[in-house]
Amino acid sequence: MDHDDRVGGTGAAENIYWPSNGAPNGTYQVDVVLFSSNGFSGNVSYRVLVQNENEVSSYTGTLTTDDERQHVVTFVLGQ
Repeated sequence: MDHDDRVGGTGAAENIYWPSNGAPNGTYQVDVVLFSSNGFSGNVSYRVLVQNENEVSSYTGTLTTDDERQHVVTFVLGQ
């Protein structure tokens, strides 16, 4: 992860990436967790983009409570 938006509400992207053909083979699970709403009341929307070479998949959702976790996608590389 190159950045963690711990301040909240900044809209800063959090990225996890490897160079082309650099990700280890295996099963990957992507979850989104709202660790803390920092006093914000209301829904917190998210968008996750998963890029594998030239294919990009987009997932969206909404979190509503602190410590809420949503599973977004599971995918397998190299098997």
